[in-house]
Amino acid sequence: MVQQAWPVVTARRPDLYPADLARVCEAYIADAPRWLDAMNERPWTFIHGDYELDNVIFVGEEDAVIVDWQGCMRSYPGFDLGWTLAASASPETVERESELLDTYRTVLSASGGPAWSADDLLDDLAVSMLYYAASSPVPTMQDYAGMGAQGERLVRRFEAFLERCVAAALRWDVPERVGSLP
Repeated sequence: MVQQAWPVVTARRPDLYPADLARVCEAYIADAPRWLDAMNERPWTFIHGDYELDNVIFVGEEDAVIVDWQGCMRSYPGFDLGWTLAASASPETVERESELLDTYRTVLSASGGPAWSADDLLDDLAVSMLYYAASSPVPTMQDYAGMGAQGERLVRRFEAFLERCVAAALRWDVPERVGSLP
């Protein structure tokens, strides 16, 4: 599906992917098994798989309930964090992203997780965003016309996700960090 969606979306939106990011995404798409094997070398943990603000119900001032667990799996830690920061990006969160990442690293280490450096975490985020930047065109190619207003919402949502994933891939320097991963 990614191989079919990529040329359509990049032809439809030729200025969305800068050349260096497009090159890395195309290499990933062309030889996904080799890239996935390289990604498999990263540390693994249990993840939600679709962790974004649409899947969080806030209860009062302090508590939250995470819903929509059908995509949970084992993967590398940056996968959920990368998707959360990319999918839920706003000017305010991007402005405070460095602070959010520092807090994440501190809490992760205090909870018994790895004591990652800022570069380790950015490497993991870049790997996650390679996956998302290359595969996010797929839902933008789906036909949601039969869903009425809900379908229109999905089209806007998936287009925004695609744009936010490309922006995150550039913020986290995917071409430099994972350009030679395999």
